[in-house]
Amino acid sequence: MARIDLESFLREKSDILKSSSAHLLGEAKSNVIQAYKRAVEELEKIKREGVEQAVETLSK
Repeated sequence: MARIDLESFLREKSDILKSSSAHLLGEAKSNVIQAYKRAVEELEKIKREGVEQAVETLSK
């Protein structure tokens, strides 16, 4: 019967989990940054449209 070195096995699995966690955290951070940028762009668009409407209304 094959003997498993439990400490080495657990260390290897721990390293895999740490690597996966770091990767997922990096992806999540990137997604949050992208969502923030899209929200800022959308708010700027809404602001521009509001200013354009105000100018149009005032120039009548």
